[in-house]
Amino acid sequence: MRDFLHEVSRQNAGIARNLRALRRRAESAVRDAAIADTVLDARDSMHGGGDVPSDRSAVGSGSLPGARDPSLPPSPLDDPLRMLRSLDTTTITPLAELETLAQRAEEVLRQRQSRQRALLVTAGLTIGTQLGIAVVLAVTDAPLVAAALLITAMALAAMVQWMWRPLDRLTRIRKLAALAQAMAQDIRERLESISEISDASARQLAQWKAVVDLTASIAG
Repeated sequence: MRDFLHEVSRQNAGIARNLRALRRRAESAVRDAAIADTVLDARDSMHGGGDVPSDRSAVGSGSLPGARDPSLPPSPLDDPLRMLRSLDTTTITPLAELETLAQRAEEVLRQRQSRQRALLVTAGLTIGTQLGIAVVLAVTDAPLVAAALLITAMALAAMVQWMWRPLDRLTRIRKLAALAQAMAQDIRERLESISEISDASARQLAQWKAVVDLTASIAG
């Protein structure tokens, strides 16, 4: 999940700024809640009260930011998410906003994947047609024309692979889409868990803690 936010932040400067702003809001909310708990605990201690339960659970799943997914190509061929619409940093439902961002990204990536496949098929058909014509001409006493077509087809195939690298692009887009889908699913599960909290303030705080956890890779 953090890999997706890292990638979208790297590709889209506007989203990177908004994610950092949302993280600052989340950190501030968590910090203010911790200060309030400390004040209440001190007040209870002064009055001889017992322990008062408070929500001090670890942020989100509590897992530390790990290394990036090694299966994701480290050197991007392009930035398919650079035009993705950003998120609302003033929202009071930050997890829902992140889920929407992931869903928009997945839709954009699926569309890009379809276009890349169509272009790859078109290029393949063009090269295949030239090779077929070259073979026909080679057996019908037109070897020079056949050789010219063969060289043209080979040059086109080399240019496509060198300049476009379609298979690498498709692999990267597919993996990014899978990351976006996984993040949206993770957020849905978090929201289902948070919805079981009876206190509204505690539910809101749990959302901010989850935001801190999810945005760990873009801190700073």
